[in-house]
Amino acid sequence: MNDDVIFKIRNLTCRYIDNNPDELLNINKLNLDQEYVEKLLGKKIAKLDFNNRQKLLNVLNEKQSLSSDDREKDPIIRNWKQVDSLVKRLSPQLKISKLDIYRNKLTMIVGRSGCGKSTLLETLGLMNKTFDDNSQITFYPFGLKGKNFDYQQLWKKENRKKIADVRRKYLSFIFQRTNLMPNFKNKENACISNLLHGDSLKNSEYDAKLFGDSVKMEKNWLDKYPNQLSGGQQQRIAFIRAILPKYSVLFGDEPTGNLDEKTSEDVMNNVREKGVSSVIVTHNIDLALKYSDQIIFLEPNGINIEPKIFNSVQNGGGRVWKNWSRSNLKKELNNLMNR
Repeated sequence: MNDDVIFKIRNLTCRYIDNNPDELLNINKLNLDQEYVEKLLGKKIAKLDFNNRQKLLNVLNEKQSLSSDDREKDPIIRNWKQVDSLVKRLSPQLKISKLDIYRNKLTMIVGRSGCGKSTLLETLGLMNKTFDDNSQITFYPFGLKGKNFDYQQLWKKENRKKIADVRRKYLSFIFQRTNLMPNFKNKENACISNLLHGDSLKNSEYDAKLFGDSVKMEKNWLDKYPNQLSGGQQQRIAFIRAILPKYSVLFGDEPTGNLDEKTSEDVMNNVREKGVSSVIVTHNIDLALKYSDQIIFLEPNGINIEPKIFNSVQNGGGRVWKNWSRSNLKKELNNLMNR
């Protein structure tokens, strides 16, 4: 079995175990050497009773595809009331009346410069309190009936210490700037988020190498320092650092902006393959059309009482957009960007 297949099984299985721990136990046993499975998939997965890898992948792929009705009942972040995002508390920079970010779906935010894309990302990612006291945003890492976090409560002075815990446990981030630590080797930069989640350096390095191979990292990159690599290679390390740990939502602000088209697609393939909720800001319409489940268009003036939202579903090897052909939606988005 090659490492790519193992890696897909691991990502899909980890996600499915978290969401359906009881149901997964009913799937038959994976027919692999116990020590090999434990090494690559982890003890929790190795102990389960699976039949064969192909059956496992088929079952998991069927389970992970939500219908549109199910998706609308399962947001991971929900804005119930209008979000008035303020700049210097003087005037609204961004207005949104209602917005759901769906669980295990890839949402991409597009719009012209200055429309509030990064502001929205800062708001949802708990990076800054950019909203007023009348706004209401709730984060549901365990479903609507599970434990949740009210953003207004988190930003109260007595609760501020909890924000760092929520970000560390549930959120991951990637930006255009790599923010790599120059005195750390690349393997330490790539693995630091995973180490903060309690994983060992050995296991983290193994996963980092697999991700590195998938985005065409150069040979022996793990043992070098950031300044020994090109800017594009450093950007890939920042991506590996963001996608490596176990998280509930990945936030990205133009993470492919400095990458060539092929590497950008490699990065987005990894994001989709991991199958976890992602919110990514981009100016790349083609990338959004190819990979996102949901595109949110923000108006140029930041006033989005009802933002334009376009939804897609997976259909074979591509995506089909509800009420739109891909070519017509591309024209519509380009028109919106240029008007």
